[in-house]
Amino acid sequence: MLRNKNVILLLIVGLVLRLVYVLWVFSPSQFVVSDVANYVRIAGQIGRGEWNDFHFFQPIGFPYLILFLERFFGDWATPLSVLQAITSTVTLFIIWKVSFETWGDKVAKGVLLIGTFHVPWIVYNGYGLSESLFTFGLSLLLYLGHKLVKDPKNGLKWGYFWGLAFLLSFLIKGNHAFYGPLFLLGLFISYKWKVIRGIFAISLIVGLGLLLHGAFSYNKVGKFHLTPTAGGLNFVEGKCPSKRNIDNRGILWVSPLYYQLGIKTEKRWPESFNNSGYFMNEGWKCIKENPLVLVQSLEGIFFLFMGNYLWPAGELKFKGLIRLYELIFAFFVIPGLVGYGLYLKRNNNREEFLVWALPVLSLFLCVYVFKSEIRFRIPFDVFIIPVAVRGWFFIVSTRAYQRQSLRSGSEETVQTDL
Repeated sequence: MLRNKNVILLLIVGLVLRLVYVLWVFSPSQFVVSDVANYVRIAGQIGRGEWNDFHFFQPIGFPYLILFLERFFGDWATPLSVLQAITSTVTLFIIWKVSFETWGDKVAKGVLLIGTFHVPWIVYNGYGLSESLFTFGLSLLLYLGHKLVKDPKNGLKWGYFWGLAFLLSFLIKGNHAFYGPLFLLGLFISYKWKVIRGIFAISLIVGLGLLLHGAFSYNKVGKFHLTPTAGGLNFVEGKCPSKRNIDNRGILWVSPLYYQLGIKTEKRWPESFNNSGYFMNEGWKCIKENPLVLVQSLEGIFFLFMGNYLWPAGELKFKGLIRLYELIFAFFVIPGLVGYGLYLKRNNNREEFLVWALPVLSLFLCVYVFKSEIRFRIPFDVFIIPVAVRGWFFIVSTRAYQRQSLRSGSEETVQTDL
């Protein structure tokens, strides 16, 4: 497959673009504020043996990566940017390969072409944020999920690998939380006991990983956290009127989406943001007080594509071009997703649904339940771009077939009249 010169050329262009961007245009060292500063601060504290509960507010894996790079290379920013550029290019290869095996050469080349120049995937390589590596993690889940549904007899092997990729991605960023349970449920509904070994392997690896995460947090801070503790605050942000939230330590948390929308309703809470259970309960109280928020939360899906801009790209000099690209991308993707839905309805392919459509639906469910930002979508473009390209191919081919049918019908009418 890699003998195709165009594919090799696009992969080389993708790698060069990413390396040029992080080495000469924008480096993670130029933006050490907000989440980046928090990751770097936690990495420093871990290195000094200092621990507190807030270290587990967001996934602990990314600060550990920063600490490792700093100790091994003496600098975390440049090695991280190069690592992200390389893994981003590997992501391009993976989505091309799985697209090729699913839909053939034309669709796969379209996917690779868009992915190569996909602006967010290039831009996020220049930040000390977890989105770029999380994108790579989701591409591994795409590849391994494809292998699992194609080869259920070896479900134990592919299940172990899928579970490990899911767990490692979870330690970097956790926006795929709904993906795992939905994938297991979809596997069982579609294949019943044929994939029970794969389901067992995934459940075992992920379950043990979560227990180890809890044991690790208990050992370090005396609290058993199966998952990062940001979920409660995210739930409150999405379901309560307050969008500028301050906890009992004076820590301010503002989502980029609500900052951009100019929603400044503020509330001071008597508990730490780490108390996820408390904030979950408060979120449910907000739902009870205003049940219409369950309808309003559907706008979170819209906000994945439009209505806000890519944070923190607003800090870049060419932010206007990035916002223009996001607008064009939205007008490309939304009809493509609709086209893919029609295509999937016509073909009723359970394998495609599990591998491609289910992850997108899990993202939609995640932002509906919690909150939304464009950067939550960027890693899931691993699935969204190929699906949209396939949807457009279906739309175009269907219209071409209809035009051909109309022409054939006209000729038959003419011949009959004669």
